Parts: sequence; C-alpha cells; structure tokens
Amino acid sequence: MIRTIKDKITWLDIFQPKDEDIQTLNEYFNLPQDLQDELKKQIPRQKLDQYDDFLFAVTRFPAYSQHKKTSTPQEIDLLIKEDVVATIRYAANEPIEEIFKQADTLEGYRSKFFGKTAAEFLDLLFENIFTYAQRELTHIDKKITQITENIFKGREKEMIKQISQTKRDVLDFRRIIQPLHGVLREMLEEQKKIFKNDKTNHFKHILEAHDDTVDLSQNQKDTLDSLESTNSSILSSKFDEVTKIISWLAFFLAPFTVVGTLFQINTQFTPIIGKPGDWWIILSITLVCCVLLYWFLKRKKLL
Repeated sequence: MIRTIKDKITWLDIFQPKDEDIQTLNEYFNLPQDLQDELKKQIPRQKLDQYDDFLFAVTRFPAYSQHKKTSTPQEIDLLIKEDVVATIRYAANEPIEEIFKQADTLEGYRSKFFGKTAAEFLDLLFENIFTYAQRELTHIDKKITQITENIFKGREKEMIKQISQTKRDVLDFRRIIQPLHGVLREMLEEQKKIFKNDKTNHFKHILEAHDDTVDLSQNQKDTLDSLESTNSSILSSKFDEVTKIISWLAFFLAPFTVVGTLFQINTQFTPIIGKPGDWWIILSITLVCCVLLYWFLKRKKLL
C-alpha cells in the first residue's frame, strides 16, 4: 500500500511493499534491479548506500511489544532525494501515522515541513521517531521507580526477577538503537552530495536527537545496575543474619547433643543417672559447657 503527500517535496509512504509499489518508486528514483529486489523484504542490518542521485538508508527503531514485554526492532527504509522522500516499512508505525495525519489535514503543517526540501521533512520524521522512542523509555522509568520503592519495603527477593526483566528491556532497546548512530553519521556526511544548499544543521539535529535518546537509555542502564547491586547487598545481609541465627542455634544445641549422647550410652555403670536430682545435674553440666564454649570462642574472637 502506498500513500502520498505532495507540496514542494513529495513523500511516498509504503507499507509492506508490493511489485506495483516498487514500480512507483522506480518512477521517482530509477532504482537498480538489485535494490528493487532488496526492497521487497526486510533487510537484516542497518546501513546507508549512496547512488547517483539519491541515498538509501536502512534504519531500525525500538518499539515496545506488549506480548514480549520488551523492545523489538521496527525497520524503516528510506529513499532520499532533494525533493522526494520514500519511507518503506513492514509494520504499523505511530510517529509516521501522526505525521501523515497532520500533513494530510493541516495546510500550514504541510507548508512548513513539505514546502522546502527533504532535509526539513527528515528532521521532522526523525524528531518524531526519537520522541516516540523516549516515550517508550517512560515505562522503564516507572518500573525503575517501583523497583526502588519495593527494594526498601522488604521485597528484595521479588525484585530479582523484576530487575532482570527491566534490564533486558533496556538492553534490547540499546541493542536496536545504538547501531543507528553509524547510519546517521554517514547520512550527515553524504547529504552534501544530494542537497544543493547546506543542510548540515538539520542532519546534525537528527544525530543529536539520537544521541540524547541513547544517553537516556544509558542512564537507565546505570541506575538498574546500581539497584541490582543494592538489592544483592540487602539480600546478602539478610542471608548473613539468618546464617548467624542458625550458627547460634547450633552453638547452643551442640553441648546438649554431646552431653545427652554420652549419658545415653548403654554401659554397666553410668555416673549420675539414678541419683536424686540427676536431670538437674545433667542440665547444669550442659549449661556450664555452653558457658565455657562461649567464653573460649569469644576469647579467640571467633564470635
């Protein structure tokens, strides 16, 4: 399916390109046959290729998947001439839908972003996409806030899984968006061969918007690393406390076990057993052993 917005520049938006859509693109860009074939399917890596009078860029952006509970890559291919831009995509894209709706209904909006060259439109397109990507990071911020609160509410064990899932989301986001820097850097350098007038500022703005988004995700990654470390420290501290309690219990039970075992040995003559107050005598011996053991360990600084 192909949609078109026309002013001084032409925008062709193609969703899941068919043969007839490729033919329409060919009328504007005179595409080599290998590029026509390439556009019929998704391309595995991000890149920028320069042709005689246009640029071809393969870009990927993170989009949050409710089903997978993490960011997934969404591909947008771009064909760029000074007065024509084509966006080729394989999934619904909210930023593009917003731009198309505004451009289709508001003449002032269309005149501002479609009334000069493709550089102004690309600046708008990438700004919308990166703004949307930063909104995607908002749900991660909410998770980080919840994790922070729950860690100090005694829910450290529950937070292990929550931290791991949130870190996966941030890492998937960064894995998708970071390689785009190289494509945008090449675009900044190669755009001079496409545009007659200097459009460097627009492409620098695009690159800065990308870097700002990456910085936000880096901040979230660093925060999650710190929270994971804090959560592990609290869990370790609690584990040490439990271990200490168990050690004390073992310490106090050891003399009882040893003394009790000795007096249970079936011999012909067992001292104390059968005498008046024999139970109290055995208990006293046991307590004295506990006190002596405690004093010895304290003196050796083992407790």
